[in-house]
Amino acid sequence: GPEYGPYLVLLEKIREELKQQVENKALRNQIEEALLDVPALPLLAEDQHDEAERLLRACVARMTDEAKGQA
Repeated sequence: GPEYGPYLVLLEKIREELKQQVENKALRNQIEEALLDVPALPLLAEDQHDEAERLLRACVARMTDEAKGQA
């Protein structure tokens, strides 16, 4: 549906930020894969763009915090 356009734009935006913030390529790849499991598409279909972005960013924050705790 039409929600895929904004979804891809949002994922690309977050992905570009990840490249700047996370040097570890393996961790970056893990985060990118986890982002695909975040239920952002249904939110975007309901025109809840801010909530979709919040969920995606929460996933990034959780995973980077967990990685810092393991380091």
